[in-house]
Amino acid sequence: MIIHEAGLIPIMLVFAAFITPLFTLFTRNRYFYATYMLVIATVTSILSYRVLDAVVKGDIIVYVFGGWPPPLGITYTIDFMNGVLGFLASILLLKVSIYSFWYYEKVNGYEWLTTLMLLLIAGVMGCIYTGDAFNFFVMLEVLAVSSYALVSFFKKRRWAIEASISYAFIGALDNNILFIWCFIYICCLWHIKHGRYICKGSEHRYIFAKLMERYMY
Repeated sequence: MIIHEAGLIPIMLVFAAFITPLFTLFTRNRYFYATYMLVIATVTSILSYRVLDAVVKGDIIVYVFGGWPPPLGITYTIDFMNGVLGFLASILLLKVSIYSFWYYEKVNGYEWLTTLMLLLIAGVMGCIYTGDAFNFFVMLEVLAVSSYALVSFFKKRRWAIEASISYAFIGALDNNILFIWCFIYICCLWHIKHGRYICKGSEHRYIFAKLMERYMY
């Protein structure tokens, strides 16, 4: 089943995040940015609800960007769990945007704060909806970089920069471990598919294949 909202959500969020700094050429009204984020959050919630409604009916959404089949193109694969998590993430953004009407009165740089929060939720939605490893790591980096920047947003506070650096170091380590695990996973799937195993002997190959199928699927 094809639901275009699935592919539209992350793209819309990234686009909305990148055009936010351009609004500073026209206005710096803090309520404008709070309202802007509320509108984006509302649209995101509506679109993610439509995706959830489709998967609740038992459908699995497969959205191929540009018509390029995998592994050449980016593919979003959304089942019930992805739909629920995506909808919860959009509702969280909606609550944050409502809270921002009060919070933006207390801080400066709210236009950049809006940009970072939209990028963060774009990365979250991309990681939830994506169906291929390459795009997952791309959106994971979008999520990670925006979260590092949010942690260090109040750079004049004593521990903000140190906390951001520590978070970035741990996040980079986790991402590398995940990347290595995915590489091993793909290699094991390839070996299972083509029947080429390290173990010698038909009996050992059979046992190895059964073990891999048990833990990989």
